[in-house]
Amino acid sequence: MIFSYNDIVKKIAKNKKINYKELYFYGLSKLKPKIIEFADTINDTFIDIILNHEDIYILLYCNDIKFKISNCCGFILYTKTNDKIYLLLLCISKKYRKFGYGKIFLEE
Repeated sequence: MIFSYNDIVKKIAKNKKINYKELYFYGLSKLKPKIIEFADTINDTFIDIILNHEDIYILLYCNDIKFKISNCCGFILYTKTNDKIYLLLLCISKKYRKFGYGKIFLEE
């Protein structure tokens, strides 16, 4: 199942009446090590630059219907303009590579 990190944060921030931006970056600090682990061939500095950008959207591909970081097998980081979407990073866990998960993730 695919989850939008941005939507998860919005929902939690609204329910708990917490500042969205603070919660977003707090959660990002928890996601970042997993993203770096999955994107093992990508320079960490590049990942830092992407994650510090204001208009980044993150999709999480999980093996379960409930969101848990431990169930994630892939991430997509993208940004969008008025009429275009730019894929910045697609990363799949090593144990799920070569099984078509990246292709399925993009298609969904």
